[in-house]
Amino acid sequence: MLFYGGKQGSSATGYIGRHIVNACLEQGHPTFVQVRPEAARDVEKVQLVLSFRRAGAKIFWVSLDDHDELVKLLKQVDVVICTVSHFHLEQYKLINAIKEAGNIKKFYPSEFGTDVDRNPHIPPGDKLFTDKVAIRRTVEALGIPYTYISANCFMGFFLASFAQLEPLSKFFPPRDSVVIHGDGNVKIVWMAEKDIGTYTAKSIDDPRTLNRTVYFRPPKNVLTMNEQVAIWESKIGKALKKSYLSEKELFAKYIQDEKHPWLTRAAPAHMYEIFHRGDLYFDFGPDDLEASVLYPEMGYTTTESYLELFV
Repeated sequence: MLFYGGKQGSSATGYIGRHIVNACLEQGHPTFVQVRPEAARDVEKVQLVLSFRRAGAKIFWVSLDDHDELVKLLKQVDVVICTVSHFHLEQYKLINAIKEAGNIKKFYPSEFGTDVDRNPHIPPGDKLFTDKVAIRRTVEALGIPYTYISANCFMGFFLASFAQLEPLSKFFPPRDSVVIHGDGNVKIVWMAEKDIGTYTAKSIDDPRTLNRTVYFRPPKNVLTMNEQVAIWESKIGKALKKSYLSEKELFAKYIQDEKHPWLTRAAPAHMYEIFHRGDLYFDFGPDDLEASVLYPEMGYTTTESYLELFV
């Protein structure tokens, strides 16, 4: 299999990519990792790439802009996993090369969050999802076999931060006060990044996942924000001071205030869909695939055990 990343910071050496690469190696998948040549300028990324090599991965320093070399590389593999982040439109270059190569048995577009087809998305964060929907339709129209992964909320981002908007970039649970979205009773699905890698790697050779969406929703990790706060309070032996952020306040203060840059408004828009509207929790149909049901032998990190790291 080929693991395609992309630009620095959003690739096999990026946040979620490294977990999937490591899981593929641990499960014995022959793993090819494509790395952009410019990543060689980042000493930490080079060290991570070397760790992949020591673990058995084959490393290829190939630019996505080099179509011929990319096609040549693709002809050596049968599965492609892509984990670009903000540069997701670059997947079109990869998709075109996959179509020309003609031998890929399964392609995983860069998703790993919410199911982009299931609910409408609000501006200003809607463009990201609209683009991902368009990528899905392109893959399907070209007849490229695929698997879509809906892994929901990364614990490192959403659980570690408790989805606090001030500060937006503090990834450590609060110890004094917490802002709860809405009434705090919306069901959220939390996933440890390592488990996202494990379940994704497990699905590679599973014919049940071909041309399907696989949802990651292990039952012990479906919890409301109120339930999660209560677990954290029990661990630190202290009650947090709680305030509640209404939908109206969220829009007025964070989403609709155009003096803030796009990304600063897009993240709260995404949080509205998750924590207020409840987009992550819906009734599965008889044909929906859920990872912990497909692979009951695989353990997973519960939110409670994850929070132990911060006590």
